[in-house]
Amino acid sequence: MQPTRPAPARNQSGAALMMTLLVLLVFLTLGAGALLFSTLDLRAAASDNTGHQAFFVAEAGVQRALNAINTIGVIDFQSDIANCWGSCAGTRAPVWGNDPHAMWTGDPKLAYSVQVTSDPADPTGRGTITSTGVGEANSRRVIRVSL
Repeated sequence: MQPTRPAPARNQSGAALMMTLLVLLVFLTLGAGALLFSTLDLRAAASDNTGHQAFFVAEAGVQRALNAINTIGVIDFQSDIANCWGSCAGTRAPVWGNDPHAMWTGDPKLAYSVQVTSDPADPTGRGTITSTGVGEANSRRVIRVSL
């Protein structure tokens, strides 16, 4: 006597295959979502970084402008500084200039420009330094300092 084998089931509906495909689809969707959110997070971090770079470059412009002003010795802010900042008539050379200045030659994308204006209410004693810093990806920050 031989043992009898059960007959193969021919009417399977493919439930295991469908469940496997459904689980695979869920994992694929979760992976794509994680990839999207990590990409957005990296972009936000890069944007934050370039904004900080532009701010620090603008701050360096303010510091260099203050150093230039302090080396001159100011009696009348409008005539000594504001009128001679970009170009000065007569024999005096300009104090600084309004053209953009690169932070260093190694990275010309980081630059600042500084404008100096006298205060309309008190042009001899008060003024404003406006420094605009430009970083990578055209990020821009502006700092205004009243003197």
